[in-house]
Amino acid sequence: MRTTSIAVFTAFVLLLHSAAGAAVHRENIDVPLNPTPARRGFFFRPEPGFNSAIPSERYAASREGKAHLKKTAPKGSSPSNRIITYRVPEVMQRSNSRNTELIIDIGRQKAFLLVNGAVGLETPVSTARSGKYTPTGTFVMTERIRSGKISNLYDVEMPFWMRLNNSEFGVHAGFLPGYPASAGCIRLPAEAAQSIFNETRPGTRVRIVGNWRPSLLAQPVASNPVPNSPPTPRREPVPTRPVPVDNLGQTFSRIQI
Repeated sequence: MRTTSIAVFTAFVLLLHSAAGAAVHRENIDVPLNPTPARRGFFFRPEPGFNSAIPSERYAASREGKAHLKKTAPKGSSPSNRIITYRVPEVMQRSNSRNTELIIDIGRQKAFLLVNGAVGLETPVSTARSGKYTPTGTFVMTERIRSGKISNLYDVEMPFWMRLNNSEFGVHAGFLPGYPASAGCIRLPAEAAQSIFNETRPGTRVRIVGNWRPSLLAQPVASNPVPNSPPTPRREPVPTRPVPVDNLGQTFSRIQI
């Protein structure tokens, strides 16, 4: 009996020790409102964010906020196509965290991880909703916390936290409803956030743009024939299997993760 009591007490002490050793990083993460003032709607009813003291997440949970998000959500979105992340193995195997760059496309709600300029990972994101905004421009990753990052304002965890330019917003794993819904940060699916976190480092460049269209891969230029050379006998082309080309013009096959 005494041995059992000692074992229970030891397990309790170890549990307290492990809980105390877990690092927790709490901070009020919130991007300020867009300096452009919101307009007033019909009957002078203010739009979301117009002189509002209601925190963004409380607004999103309110009846008016839910109605607005439902009204402004893109048509045809469904759980089957919201959080599909693609990985290009031929590109990602060349990644060494020093040759990567992250692109955030606000218009298409997509993120692309580039490896030496080629797209190695494509994933949906969720940026700022109405009344909030996600800053655009070129940034660098400064603070990186794999786990333990918590927002005091909204009491939510933000795994794989990647702060941009020592500012009040960053990239992290979070809930993706299929449309812009954050308070300014860039939310990623958990699998994509983990992959991006592992393939980047402090100082990795992050570009946030309204609409990103990468140039197609350069096509090889045919060499000119040598003058006065005898004509080359014509050969019938050998049928080959078509190479898959994704929507970015890359001749790489993508796999879903």
